[in-house]
Amino acid sequence: MASVVSYLEEEQRHGTAHVYRSVLRRVIEFEGLDVLEFNDLTPLWLRSFQEYLLSRQLHWNTISTYMRMLRATYFRAVDDGLVPYRPRLFKGVYTGTKVTVKRAVDDPSILIMDDTTSAVDMETEAEIQKHLKEMDGGKTIVAIAHRISSVKDSDLILVLEHGRIVERGTHAELVAAHGRYWDIYHKQLGLQSGVAQGF
Repeated sequence: MASVVSYLEEEQRHGTAHVYRSVLRRVIEFEGLDVLEFNDLTPLWLRSFQEYLLSRQLHWNTISTYMRMLRATYFRAVDDGLVPYRPRLFKGVYTGTKVTVKRAVDDPSILIMDDTTSAVDMETEAEIQKHLKEMDGGKTIVAIAHRISSVKDSDLILVLEHGRIVERGTHAELVAAHGRYWDIYHKQLGLQSGVAQGF
């Protein structure tokens, strides 16, 4: 989490960095350690941490923010291949979020989704993707994402690096090209597991 704080500071995102730093301080208070290994992150640990936060008389909205920050950091580590994905890890704690995509999406002709699945588990992401596929085919959906699974079914994928388009095409075309997209694909899903899952 300290590396996330450093990254956000470099990006001049001081407000977000402050929230992550607050979570890190609470984890250090709870654990008595400067570092929390992702392998130590279990449903039992998360529930204990939530109970600790409640005992410190924090409000539920603060606790849900802390849990979402932990979840976002965990999913970033999963995406970077640093830790294996564990389904339903955050199921037993309060994140203050319920995915109701149908309610959130009225009836726009253009829908812009800016990294909307970065802090959700794989089941929730699959539910979001399912609802998007059920939407009227006349809609234009612009999805900005770091996860291959969020964009793999798109008609056109643009790969950006440092603000420039470095590749464009469908999922199949970009994987076959063995360029930057393929590197990300390989890192996130691994060729064997990706192919086995239909990616």
